[in-house]
Amino acid sequence: ISGDADAFTPAGLETFSAGTGGWTGAGATARSTWTLNKGSVVLGPVAGSGNSTSWVQQIQSSYQLTDSGAATTTFSFDLYVLDSFDANEGVKVYVNGTAVMTIIAPGGAGGVSNLAGFTITTSGGASYSASLTQGNYSATWAGSDDKLSITLTVPTPGSVLTLGFGSNMNESLSNESFAIDNVNVPGSGIIG
Repeated sequence: ISGDADAFTPAGLETFSAGTGGWTGAGATARSTWTLNKGSVVLGPVAGSGNSTSWVQQIQSSYQLTDSGAATTTFSFDLYVLDSFDANEGVKVYVNGTAVMTIIAPGGAGGVSNLAGFTITTSGGASYSASLTQGNYSATWAGSDDKLSITLTVPTPGSVLTLGFGSNMNESLSNESFAIDNVNVPGSGIIG
């Protein structure tokens, strides 16, 4: 037995403890990792588009699905909503370039205390389950942040699933951002 903590994790699980893997951002540049106050290494922080009316897919990675004939594909991830999202700002989740989930903080987010504080919508036949853990994850913010643990099921997009995230936040990275962790696309190989 190797003793490697990641030796027995699913092929598609990304914890970012070993770097960014195949994740790229705008202009195909590699994103950075960051250690949260609670010790988790995440991909991010990622600032918004700079315009609260403009949504842009900012980070993405592709996965080779082993069962492209299945009707649906289910994957999971942790989404950290950090610092002070303003009213009606949020994060979109993209599959193969199409937004399939939108998570909005209609009243602003400085640590929403439960899922009812977010408006979560899906499209394109997607469905989800989610839970929320509040905490102080960001060193740039003295208030509470949120970790949403999300499981998302989508119609299988073919042999490759490109998972992406983007936001319409309009302030600096040190004031509002998001990060992701524990991305798990079961039965897949990461192809970048």
